[in-house]
Amino acid sequence: MGMVVIHVAESKRDRWSPRLQLSLETVEDGGTHVLGVYGPEHEVWALFIYGYIMTGLLGIFSGIYGFAQVFIGQFPWALWICGSMAVLAGLLYLLAQLGQKLGAWQTFELHQLYQTAIEAE
Repeated sequence: MGMVVIHVAESKRDRWSPRLQLSLETVEDGGTHVLGVYGPEHEVWALFIYGYIMTGLLGIFSGIYGFAQVFIGQFPWALWICGSMAVLAGLLYLLAQLGQKLGAWQTFELHQLYQTAIEAE
């Protein structure tokens, strides 16, 4: 089993630039089975993963605390934090969609490069 990662050229790379990660496996008939994933660079993945984890955890725990405040008759200030985390998670989602749109042409170019490479065999 092998792995190949194809990046956009350094001179054309932006924060939203995609990469193509290919996993190559030999099959019984002597051919190669190729699985690929188009996605952002590791730094961008980490930003969104940790962003969703933090907004999710803070949102859940502040929501629990806020409803406990309501239940015991206190002012539920923690529900403001819960709502803020929901808004931040929504903004993260919109930012991810924007990044996909900005990197769409480069994703297409990576796909064309891959198609050209497999046809050259």
